[in-house]
Amino acid sequence: MKKFNFRFQRILDFKQTIEDLKRASYNTEIKEFNEEKDKLNIFIKEQEEINKQRNSLTKQSTVKDLKIFNNYLNKMNEIIIEQNSRVNVKKDEVEEAKQELIKSVKEKRTFEKLKDKDYDQHLFELKREDEKIVDQLVSFNNSVK
Repeated sequence: MKKFNFRFQRILDFKQTIEDLKRASYNTEIKEFNEEKDKLNIFIKEQEEINKQRNSLTKQSTVKDLKIFNNYLNKMNEIIIEQNSRVNVKKDEVEEAKQELIKSVKEKRTFEKLKDKDYDQHLFELKREDEKIVDQLVSFNNSVK
C-alpha cells in the first residue's frame, strides 16, 4: 500500500506557521488594547475622585484652591481625551490584526480542504487496487478449478 503524501504539505505547513504568527499578533494587540483601556478607566476614576473632592470642599476652599482643582481637572480632561484617542487607535489595530488572522485562517483552510480531497482520492485509489487484487484472485481461483 502506498503511503499518502500531500503534494502541498510544505505550503500547508507554511500557512499554519503564518496563522500562528497572526494569532500571536492578534493576541498581543488585544492585550495592548486592554492595557490602554485600563489606563483610560484609571484616569476617569481619578477625575471623578478629584471632582468629588472639589465639590465637597467648595464651601471651605479658597479661590486659589478652587483654581488649582479646576486646573488639575482641565489637565485630566486633556489626558483623558489623549488616552481615548490611543484607545481608538489600538481598537483599529486590533481590528486590522483580526482581519489578517481571518484571512490567514481562510488560506490555510483552503489547503486543508485540498488535502482532504487528495486523501479521499488516495483512499479511493487504494480501494480500487484492493478490488483489482481481489478480482485477480477470484479469477485465478476460477481458472485453477
